[in-house]
Amino acid sequence: MIGIVVVSHSSRLAAGVVELAREMGGAEVAIEAAGGLEGGDALGTSATLIAAAIERAWSGDGVLVLMDLGSAVLSAEAALELLGNGRGEQVVLSDGPLAEGAVIAAVAAAAGSALAEVADQARRALEPKTRHLDRRSPQPGSSAAVPEAPPSLSEPFCLEGLPAAPGVAYGEARLAGPGGFSGAGILIVADLTPGEAALLDPSQVFGVASAAGAPTSRGAVVARSKGIPAVTGLGQAVLGVPEGMELLIDGEAGLLYGEASREIGAAYRFRVSVLEATATRARTRAGEPAVTRDGERVEVLALPADPADLVVDAGALALDVAGVSPEGHADYLEPVVLDELRRMVEEASGTPVAVHGDAGGDPAAVALLVGLGVRQLAVAPDDVARVKESIRGLDTTAARALAAKALTLDSAEDVRRLAAGFLGADPGARRPQMGTRQMPETDGAPDDRSDSANGTHR
Repeated sequence: MIGIVVVSHSSRLAAGVVELAREMGGAEVAIEAAGGLEGGDALGTSATLIAAAIERAWSGDGVLVLMDLGSAVLSAEAALELLGNGRGEQVVLSDGPLAEGAVIAAVAAAAGSALAEVADQARRALEPKTRHLDRRSPQPGSSAAVPEAPPSLSEPFCLEGLPAAPGVAYGEARLAGPGGFSGAGILIVADLTPGEAALLDPSQVFGVASAAGAPTSRGAVVARSKGIPAVTGLGQAVLGVPEGMELLIDGEAGLLYGEASREIGAAYRFRVSVLEATATRARTRAGEPAVTRDGERVEVLALPADPADLVVDAGALALDVAGVSPEGHADYLEPVVLDELRRMVEEASGTPVAVHGDAGGDPAAVALLVGLGVRQLAVAPDDVARVKESIRGLDTTAARALAAKALTLDSAEDVRRLAAGFLGADPGARRPQMGTRQMPETDGAPDDRSDSANGTHR
């Protein structure tokens, strides 16, 4: 397995990039930082420090070096001259972006790719971001009000919607027809109605991608209760996905990939392994109290039933939030609802405030509720272990900052995207998905073998 060295004029920047890359690539990848100058925090790069980092990351398969600014290249070239035993010939200096390149390189190295292939992937690390932003930006000379043409769904794509049920799933696109679902895989629907949701079989439906709908709809709630990753609000373009196309769904970030690249597939395989380990830990600790990383305890109780409405208790005071959604109940992530919760917590003057119902089991809501000062959540019995583990990964200071930001936004959709970004940015707060579908061992094409017991592709 190749080694990786991150060179930056700032020692803190180099250390941060290494931390991020290790989180994605795993502990088995040798990644070393070479930032700043010897003997202090002064900005600059040192050939001696770079050479030492290469030695620490050394592998017989070679080392890839990523650099931030032009003069770092000169220091890295000088470092190669300091290496003995002809090792400089097995080191590649990459012109790829520092952060994205290091992450992609770490993922590729963990997958066992050769040095030349890892270097090529690091060089092209900005392509997914560039394609995504190009699709969202109006073309020169065009009106921003003109609707953007949907991506070609016969080629690799990534659609962004709203996170509705957490987890990662991989499988073939399956369309709902008059005779029901066409087979095991990722279900594509215009909107997941309660009637369709009732038919969801986790052994056949690995994930749900919906053109319309809301994360608070009954269909989304049912998907969450069954441990099926789901994304809503993907737009009409998703209905053009051809039957049988290989899809990857990220219900936590609200993303749907078609024919995901090798790099994306490798990154999600690592992500799934982390989620599965976290889910196992959550189940073994289900009977323990939920305490945040900085010592705040939150009571998590199992509901005897699953009420449709959000109920808030502050001592003897109870409030039924007025219905604002088409289905007659509030979207608990509307800023006005969150602000009402904030007000109630303040007026409770130390009396614990509790939230019962769907909100407590929604991964996007847990951090916000804790940040607002809610200290008791009553959730569906199947959600207790997951919600407790979510709380254990939280820092209340970060959760308060997240909640304060959410109160300044305009809609529940904006709040949900903010929460998704928070979960993605803080690996410690990433919510586990119980029974996460396993990723395939190969990228780009499915393996014909399948596990008929749980419907996962191998």
